[in-house]
Amino acid sequence: MPKCFLCQLKRSAISGACSQCLIDLPWNTSFCQQCALPLAANGVEFCGQCLSYPPLFSMARTAFCYQFPINRLIMNFKDKKNPALGKSLSRLLGRSLCHDLSLQRTPPELLIPVPSHQRSLDARGYNPAQVIATSLSKILSIPVRHDLIIKRQPSAQQKELTADERRVNLENAFVLTANGSQVIPKHYRVAIIDDVITTGATANSMTKTLLKGGIQEVIIWAIARTP
Repeated sequence: MPKCFLCQLKRSAISGACSQCLIDLPWNTSFCQQCALPLAANGVEFCGQCLSYPPLFSMARTAFCYQFPINRLIMNFKDKKNPALGKSLSRLLGRSLCHDLSLQRTPPELLIPVPSHQRSLDARGYNPAQVIATSLSKILSIPVRHDLIIKRQPSAQQKELTADERRVNLENAFVLTANGSQVIPKHYRVAIIDDVITTGATANSMTKTLLKGGIQEVIIWAIARTP
């Protein structure tokens, strides 16, 4: 029997992880309904930031909080050139989304991975968000397009910046391609796919570009959300 990708023991045939590992993972079960920020389980639906300065996207969903071991797994997926690990994490995200009422009520018509600049693609060999989006497309039967929006210039590493610096860093970073200008106005709702949501600056910048292009609603799906 194939092994659990987390503990290397016998695994569940559905998710790629054994039942005990699934229980122990830091699932994001109580969160802001707009930005997916982990919240205390006290009935609060929206975080203070979203109440005061709501993002342009309508909602975000993540499978996990960005805690051990998920944080280490995502870093290995991105920095150790391990796309197979990304596919395993994507299956867990798909499992989580299948139980989310927002997907059942208003599924997106397209999945759009956050694009990587060509410099990053050359260094890593793949776009992590595209790995996730392709896996989700197969799980959820929603088409994925990676040719509709591009990152026009390389930007500083987001993890090294403050929240304000992240917003400035990504100002006007994304632009629709010729295909995007034709395809986007024909759809109502799309989902942006990323590995981690931190401040939401990347998601907001992409959403701004898509809304200008004629889309009506943007939602965000990612593997994990930072506190």
